[in-house]
Amino acid sequence: MNSQPGYEMQDVDPRLPARLALAMVVFLLLGIATVTGIMLSLWAVDAGPESPFGAADEPVPGPVLQADPRADMQALERRWQTELNSIGWVDRDAGIAHIPIREAMQRTAQAGWREEGGS
Repeated sequence: MNSQPGYEMQDVDPRLPARLALAMVVFLLLGIATVTGIMLSLWAVDAGPESPFGAADEPVPGPVLQADPRADMQALERRWQTELNSIGWVDRDAGIAHIPIREAMQRTAQAGWREEGGS
């Protein structure tokens, strides 16, 4: 049989945990001092010249928002329908006009599709 006991016979040196705790406190204080120094130096930096886009006190204009998007879309669709179903000039000087879409489709079906700029 083994006459050695089954446990540690020597205690931990009490100076080791104390040294580790002291080292942790020192590193913590150095970290706090470093961060404080950086923050103080950043706050002390001059903001630089004034912006060429105007004074900082002027309010920035916000986006132009639609008050009623559904009504705006309906008005746009009515305008498109009016253009599709009416006769009018696109460019009078160039002699370009628009005709109702149904009439344009009937004329194209009767006369056939004309290739422009082709061979």
